[in-house]
Amino acid sequence: MIRAEVCGSLRRRAETIGDLDILCSADDPVPVLNHFVKLPEVASVLAHGPTKASIRLLDGVQCDLRGVSDAQYPFALHYFTGSKAHNIAVRRRAIARGCR
Repeated sequence: MIRAEVCGSLRRRAETIGDLDILCSADDPVPVLNHFVKLPEVASVLAHGPTKASIRLLDGVQCDLRGVSDAQYPFALHYFTGSKAHNIAVRRRAIARGCR
């Protein structure tokens, strides 16, 4: 793993936080995701694939881990940190300027 950060509502310091979102970059995120779903604090695995894993912790909190390449990391961090409204606004501005 190269780097990891919390994102989503926790990173935005939202008043209420429904789940924990973590983003990591790795040359190969699969081993990181495999380790994540086997942590002792995991009560159940909700989803597990090559780029994302979702777990429910023993205390009931859902935690999602996304794995991306290091080149994708800054863009993914921006996207997964922004609120839905923020991401829609950024997308509209990009489209208006001819970006994808």
